[in-house]
Amino acid sequence: DDASYNSLGYFLQDEWYPSDRVLLVGGLRYSSFNTEFDVADAAGNGLQTIEQSFESLTGNIGLVYKFTSSWSASMNAGQGFRAPNLSDLAKLGESKGDTYEVQNTDLEPEKILSFDASLRHQNGRFRGELTGFYSRITDLLSSVDATFNGSSDFITGGDTLKVKQKANTGEAFVAGFESSLRAEITPDLSSYASLSFSYGQNSTLDEPIGKMPPMFGRLGLRWQQQRYWLDGFLRFAAEQDRLSADDLDDDRIPTGGTPGWQVITLRAGFDLLDQLSIRTALENILDVNYREHASGINAPGRNFIVSFELRR
Repeated sequence: DDASYNSLGYFLQDEWYPSDRVLLVGGLRYSSFNTEFDVADAAGNGLQTIEQSFESLTGNIGLVYKFTSSWSASMNAGQGFRAPNLSDLAKLGESKGDTYEVQNTDLEPEKILSFDASLRHQNGRFRGELTGFYSRITDLLSSVDATFNGSSDFITGGDTLKVKQKANTGEAFVAGFESSLRAEITPDLSSYASLSFSYGQNSTLDEPIGKMPPMFGRLGLRWQQQRYWLDGFLRFAAEQDRLSADDLDDDRIPTGGTPGWQVITLRAGFDLLDQLSIRTALENILDVNYREHASGINAPGRNFIVSFELRR
């Protein structure tokens, strides 16, 4: 109650074309976060007001090079900064699953250094892109076991909750790739696909980073004429069984990890007038029972959507 959390940022970015083939991008950002909140005094003398500030200057630099009119490549390096939010610092109470979260006012911001490289190809009938990335994180913020009033368990209404708090758990890295393809089969029919994969590891604790998504992607066909279009696609995700210690305590994640799944969806649209369109969708046609990893909620079964769009 009566807590405040304020953020302020300034950024500057410039683009420079030293030649027709080369684009250079550089930027700087200053970020400042200030918070004030009350916590229970450890000596039992009521509430204690905590004031904290976090700030950082980060930068990024990038290069895009055009080999030909249809082939290009890019490379980027950038810094990131995430200050602890109010929940990280001051939450006291029941949290996800059977967890009771306690405050930790001695947190440092996460810092990240990222690199990525992309290769792109585009001509009249084909577009494709492949990106690889690597990020190094220091002072990673994640949930760890804790105590409250000297106990690692909190009992409420006959339920026993495990006490946890946010903490800086050391160094970690995330590596992976993203890819996309779109090809024109005929003037009216095109196919598309995408695939993404991320691998995260907490090097200090020698365990996976929590809540990492599994490999996922999409494969589809789209038919379109001037006023009509039809789009059908398969969306899928692999099993995610690389779990952190906190994931293992999270009731939102099934025992052993989140199973993989495949879902088929069909969408269509029709422009009645220049200003009025109708959109329909039949989602999850096979009525698959599935869950996005760490979401805690099973996705909807088979469902039908009709929408109207009016433009001026």
